[in-house]
Amino acid sequence: MANAILQQVEALRDLTESQVIPHLQATVVFVNLADRDFEDWDKAMNDGTHGQFYRFLTPSYGRPQNQLGVAFSTLDSTQNQAFVAVDTPISDGFVLSDEQLATFPKKSIYDNFAKGKLIGLASKIDKVVRDQLQGTGFRWFANGNKTIPDETNTSFPLLTESLAEWDTFGEALSDVTNVVIPKRIAPKIIASMQNQFVPVRNDQIRKPGEIGMINGLQGFNFYSTNIIGKFNVGTVALKAPKAVISSIVNSTTPFNATSQFSSDATTIVLTGLTDGDIVKKGDLGDIGSAGGVADGQDALELIRPSDGDNTGIDGQFIVVDGGEVGAGGGNPAGEVSIQIFPRITATTGTNLDATVSRAVVTGASGDKVQFVSRNHYKAPIFYTKFVKFANPRLGTKSPFATYSHPLTERMKMTVRMYHGSQLEGSQTGTIMDCFVGCRTIPIGVGHILFAA
Repeated sequence: MANAILQQVEALRDLTESQVIPHLQATVVFVNLADRDFEDWDKAMNDGTHGQFYRFLTPSYGRPQNQLGVAFSTLDSTQNQAFVAVDTPISDGFVLSDEQLATFPKKSIYDNFAKGKLIGLASKIDKVVRDQLQGTGFRWFANGNKTIPDETNTSFPLLTESLAEWDTFGEALSDVTNVVIPKRIAPKIIASMQNQFVPVRNDQIRKPGEIGMINGLQGFNFYSTNIIGKFNVGTVALKAPKAVISSIVNSTTPFNATSQFSSDATTIVLTGLTDGDIVKKGDLGDIGSAGGVADGQDALELIRPSDGDNTGIDGQFIVVDGGEVGAGGGNPAGEVSIQIFPRITATTGTNLDATVSRAVVTGASGDKVQFVSRNHYKAPIFYTKFVKFANPRLGTKSPFATYSHPLTERMKMTVRMYHGSQLEGSQTGTIMDCFVGCRTIPIGVGHILFAA
């Protein structure tokens, strides 16, 4: 019996390695679309240890001048780098009795235990990347309508408007643009586009990441997934106010610290609201757009990072730290203090930190804040090079039999599995675990919004 149990454990591991891992690699949409361009990547990911941070370079931008031989002293000398923290442990497992191992076919054990557990683990890993995308992208597209009518972006003309807005912002160092939409939205889009936008044919050879892929459109690659849930906006957003800005304070530290936002956000105080209402983390909005522009001012617009030109796109933002209006949130009556991203810095000369076309005007006659006022799905749109994912290979779990497959350019995710049994008793356990981290460069991340 002992020999039969040992054979079952080995066979289970072999099945997992040969069938489950490749399947997982093809189903983690966000992981497949992320980038791993780190310093000494191969050594760092496969040396059997995990570090706290992995360093990567961020894009460098310029402000071209009309002259020959620009002086070095006028050039930006900032060393653009950031770090992704490997800070999320994920694990699962299962326990089988000796009787189960000895009597059940290995395929049955594989289907009912290992496969389901690993698929759940892969989904959890993919959500780490999803959460970073949905929590950091400050650009959003809903056909210019903050109420998101039912048909927005599910028809061909409206969706192409959103894609055009994305391209208008521009990105000098861009690569392939990915759009990941909720599975429940995909049929509506496909139906509206007919032959212009069809699922990948079943008879094509699928490469890693193509499961869930929909054919490209206008240079965009579309994918679908079932892990994009509905976002319920805060009660302030639901009431759709044009909120008065009483103060706005920018962080002074540039975006190269290990923290995603604390050094690169803007604190803004809104007034004239109803006590008890909430601005939620993840709410989307804009400053100084149509109907909310300060007296005597042009609309406040995002500027193009590559050259500093105005884009014509509203001064969009995402809330990275919300709050409750009034005393319940520690604020004066009718007020709420929130943090938004990006840092709202006006363009002046060759200022590379600038994000908007002019300074924000506060007060009753100043710029107003408006939020997306309808519950929605956030479909991430992003450049691969602007989403960094780290998943170092974990070492042997001595004294247990351990398998941890190496990472390659094709195999972008690794999970360690180890087996063991109690000295007393009749149970054999399998543990599956990993350590992951993700960070985005937010200027290359946004959302296409669909009504929920």
